[in-house]
Amino acid sequence: MSKYLTPKLVIAEAWQLTREHKKALFWYGFIPAFFGMIVSTVYVLYQVISTRHFILGAKDTWKYGELIHNAWAFLWAPGTPTLLLLILAAIVLLGYFTVPIFCRGSLIFLIEKIKKGEEVEKGMQAGIFRFVPIFEYSAIKSFASPFSFVTEGLFVLRNSTPIFPLVLPVLIILSFFGLVALFLFAYVPQIIVLQRDLLMGAIAKSSKLALHFFSETLKLFLLFLLIELRVLINIAIILFLPFAIAALTGIFATSVLSGFGIVIAVVVSIFLLSVASTISGTLEIFSTAVWTLAFHNLTPEEEKVTNF
Repeated sequence: MSKYLTPKLVIAEAWQLTREHKKALFWYGFIPAFFGMIVSTVYVLYQVISTRHFILGAKDTWKYGELIHNAWAFLWAPGTPTLLLLILAAIVLLGYFTVPIFCRGSLIFLIEKIKKGEEVEKGMQAGIFRFVPIFEYSAIKSFASPFSFVTEGLFVLRNSTPIFPLVLPVLIILSFFGLVALFLFAYVPQIIVLQRDLLMGAIAKSSKLALHFFSETLKLFLLFLLIELRVLINIAIILFLPFAIAALTGIFATSVLSGFGIVIAVVVSIFLLSVASTISGTLEIFSTAVWTLAFHNLTPEEEKVTNF
């Protein structure tokens, strides 16, 4: 990278590419972000409720049993489209586990074509053909993510408090090694898509590339961690959404518009999710562009593939 672009210039070019080609790349960021926002909202709401109950104990005034009972009763009440809701839930879960994998491969392929000045096409083919190895990489990356260790730490803290002091140092060490792994695996998706390698070969090449260009990759990695606001924005939005939705539902349900309360709450919720997904999806495109452009500047043209 030192011969071509500095990390700051890579990030600047990635943001410019994201802005100029947002129309062509938008859905590859928005759709996975939409699925992710729904699932993450439910998950983070669970974490907030569980942690609150753990901290407050008997002082907790929230009636969880009543809330669950009312939700269960509503789901199976006459007139409720239970089957439709279950189908939608299944679609959301399926989309959450599959669509981001497909879209990541497509984005990498299309961003490389944009960088080379080629026509932006065949993104879906790239996503389909490289789905399995990218899925395998995503599973490893999820395990290595420091966020997963934070989640495990909260679980141990709530359910096995006496052993938490013993587990905490282990989780901190694992988080450190997780960050090292994420650094070494920085170019794995690009190698999988643009060099058509399988997972283990891509990991070996990415580690070699990251170590060979250690200074450049480390600067890019650290600079990108400072600039990428996706995690912080997601957390803020995710924490806000469930309470906003619950408040809106309660307001409409007790107002003169009670007959339309659920409909209005659903419409407003979809709007909020769409706005959040647009922000998160744009940052996902930017994130992918950063590492794809970096990879482009570190590897010879003959080693990259933009035809399927």
